[in-house]
Amino acid sequence: MADPEFSAPSRRRLTRRRHRQRFRRIGAVFGGGLIVAVAIGVVLVLTNVITLSGADNTHPTAAPRGGATTTTSEPESSTPHRALTPTDPMRLWIAGDSLAGSIGPSLGELTAKTGVVQPRFDSRVSSGLLSPNFFDWPRHVTEQLTALNPEAVVFIVGTNDANVWSAPLADKYRLRTEALMKDLVGPEHRQVLWVGAPVAQRKSLEAGVLNVDRIQRAAAEHIRGVTYVDAHGLFDDDRGGYQQSFVDDLGIRHVMRADDGVHFSVAGADYISRALFRLLDDAWNLTGQAVPGAAKQVFETKGSTQVPGTHRSVGTQLGGSTAPSRPRSGGSSGSSSTTTSTTLGSATTSTTSATTTTSTSAPTTTTTTTTTPPGP
Repeated sequence: MADPEFSAPSRRRLTRRRHRQRFRRIGAVFGGGLIVAVAIGVVLVLTNVITLSGADNTHPTAAPRGGATTTTSEPESSTPHRALTPTDPMRLWIAGDSLAGSIGPSLGELTAKTGVVQPRFDSRVSSGLLSPNFFDWPRHVTEQLTALNPEAVVFIVGTNDANVWSAPLADKYRLRTEALMKDLVGPEHRQVLWVGAPVAQRKSLEAGVLNVDRIQRAAAEHIRGVTYVDAHGLFDDDRGGYQQSFVDDLGIRHVMRADDGVHFSVAGADYISRALFRLLDDAWNLTGQAVPGAAKQVFETKGSTQVPGTHRSVGTQLGGSTAPSRPRSGGSSGSSSTTTSTTLGSATTSTTSATTTTSTSAPTTTTTTTTTPPGP
């Protein structure tokens, strides 16, 4: 008689049991490996090591205090532009309203110190895109681009537009913004850093600033070559509101805004200029190509106007004659302060001395009237 333990049915049951145990072990190993692979894939996607096909790469990139929050219509490239030398420097044009009068000297000196950038700045107090009868930026841009042929442009305008803002102007403002951005990029495919208006202290002006910034940011998203720099995000507090002073990217607390709650202070101009310098440096490798002792001179366009006390004093050339940059308000007079500061390093030091300045009307161009519209 056969042993019941090893009868035919028992052998079949034992064989099936062994097969099931084997499959369970294989399934456990495979399932565990699949879970690990999926987990690794999720981590790679979330950390942008892997980008899913069709993913939107044009969203704003947040940055810590001192870094510029930007929106660009094309993925950023780590490949620098052409080689730069002191005899063949990068041609940089910094232009716009009175806030350009703050950025121009600060960013101008910062880039000029590399020896491989030739900066020029052109600022027009009270100008904007909604007041072409006061100052015609499209016409002026066309003239200056033809004359200077810059390779990179930093442009800021919008605070005066925010001052006269109303909802029916939205379409007109969008069309004018897009047209000027395209003009600035041009067939030369210039690098354009378009700086939005900073947060305003006055609530009614801030409402206009938010609308103007929204339109400018949207325009930059689909115009190739334009990077929108969010000055509002660089200067607002944790709740998105106005703040007069804060700790900068170098760890030093400064008064960053002028007393009018609109313009930059000298320290504020230096602060945003360092953020802009980093964007230019990423594209042009300015620090890698810098030539010590070969600093350039900062040029100021004849006819530029500035708000007293909101810009650095740097050596400039104005209209062909060398002269120090000085506060000019285009017709106002009174007491102001002249501030000199040294930047480029781990700290910023500032010295302020009170002076009394009497300004006469700044030179005008054929596109500038003699009356100043309301606004900053």
